[in-house]
Amino acid sequence: RCFNSMNVSRYSVRKSSKDKRKMKAESNWLLSLPVSMKHYVPAVWDFGEDEDKGYYEIEYYFLSSLASLFVFGENPTYVWEEIIDACVEYLNDEYLFKPKDASVVAVQNNQLYGIKTMNRLEEYARQSGISLDAEWRINGVSTPSLRDIVKEVDTHITKDDNRFASLMHGDPCFSNILYDFKSKSIKVIDPRGVDVDGNLSMFGDFRYDVGKLAHSVLGMYDFIIGGMFEYKEISQYDVTLNFRETSKLKEIQEYFAIQ
Repeated sequence: RCFNSMNVSRYSVRKSSKDKRKMKAESNWLLSLPVSMKHYVPAVWDFGEDEDKGYYEIEYYFLSSLASLFVFGENPTYVWEEIIDACVEYLNDEYLFKPKDASVVAVQNNQLYGIKTMNRLEEYARQSGISLDAEWRINGVSTPSLRDIVKEVDTHITKDDNRFASLMHGDPCFSNILYDFKSKSIKVIDPRGVDVDGNLSMFGDFRYDVGKLAHSVLGMYDFIIGGMFEYKEISQYDVTLNFRETSKLKEIQEYFAIQ
């Protein structure tokens, strides 16, 4: 994985990385958005290459990320309903923009799920020594192996489905979404900007963005990143994992699930 450098000033954010292609992909996605979608992203002030790095500079917003609000905030449920409504509005607008050749994008989209997930897991397994075929026990409940979970989930995703080929951000998790309480609207940052073959592209699988958002709301991803969980290893594949769950959190998750 490639790590980025951030230089934050009073009015702008300059993001740079040795992965020049990645910086070009992100800035290209932001610049290429249809006019009707521009209000969802910060303005790009500059982009290019500087010595051994690629970079782009965007307008800085004095707004909180949804990750911070979700994990550390105390906003009431009705506020979160408005936030989720704003996210759904963005996704609906995203779905309206289709690629010229939806069938080509749909074929590429097949790799976004089982294949990509297994590649990531195999990379992690090599680094950590963990077995992808071992069954787990989580909070006293037996669960399938990671490999079996990926195989099972992948069977429920229809392949070569042109309906879901659309504009795609690629990573709309809560840490990449900012919320404006005055306008009750969101801003998205850090788009993917490439297809599965690494070519510059605004398009992908709409369901992937929905899944990324669900990962934050239902999968507690931002609680994990923020260290807001309790974990204990009883043995290598027998663990306890608990989050600070509240009635309000349950209400937020239930509201998201029915949208």
